[in-house]
Amino acid sequence: MGVVMGEEQAIHIMGAGLSGLAAATVLAKAGKEVHVHDIRDDSGARFDGDFQALENWSMGVDFFDQLKEWGFDLSQFKATEFDVVDLIHPDDTITQA
Repeated sequence: MGVVMGEEQAIHIMGAGLSGLAAATVLAKAGKEVHVHDIRDDSGARFDGDFQALENWSMGVDFFDQLKEWGFDLSQFKATEFDVVDLIHPDDTITQA
């Protein structure tokens, strides 16, 4: 099987983690045909039931707003938004941030 110069080939990305999905998004927006393959049936299953946080304070744009701009359907994400975090200090006092 050879590759003919000038012939567009589909791009295959192995792994549907954050890096794989980010690469696929950039390539698809550039008009490339992209296929993402993962060993798991559903992306993100490795973190299901675990607390994972997305850093969302160093940029002026909310991360989920960015996902919407990139064309992602947010109803497909398991996410809980929260504004307050309880901090438990070594002396067992609790403050909120």
